[in-house]
Amino acid sequence: MRRKLPWFLFAASLAANLFFVAGAIVGRVASDDTPPGTADRLAAVAQELDLDEAQAAALGELRREFRSRWQANRQAGQSQRRAMLAEIAKPDFDRETFLRLADERFQQRRELFADFAQSLHAYLRGLTPEQRRKFLAMAEERGFLRSLFRGRPAGNKDG
Repeated sequence: MRRKLPWFLFAASLAANLFFVAGAIVGRVASDDTPPGTADRLAAVAQELDLDEAQAAALGELRREFRSRWQANRQAGQSQRRAMLAEIAKPDFDRETFLRLADERFQQRRELFADFAQSLHAYLRGLTPEQRRKFLAMAEERGFLRSLFRGRPAGNKDG
């Protein structure tokens, strides 16, 4: 019995870990990657603006499009981030190389924001003048667009 106990414990531990990992994977795949409260936030904005179903659906689609592009941009920027950190880690700092890397990264982000602004502008054209006025008034609130489109509370700087 003593010789079998470690193997039994190993098998039990392995099974528990597999169930834990499988649960995490299934939970991740099954979710629509919508942070908690986002649907409520979209619904509240839709109600505040008195959006019809098509307008509300278009707002949700704009949010999904932006979030997808934002995540892709973050992943693409990882190599640049690593290169910038590598520059910082070198014994001799090369300011010009670092500035070039930073400019490349910031240019990507500028492009993303310009694309988003263009998509948001197109969405706003589909609203009534009153809805557009209300939306822009709401957008004056710091963090409104971030919480609406990225799904983060206004005070959360993560992501």
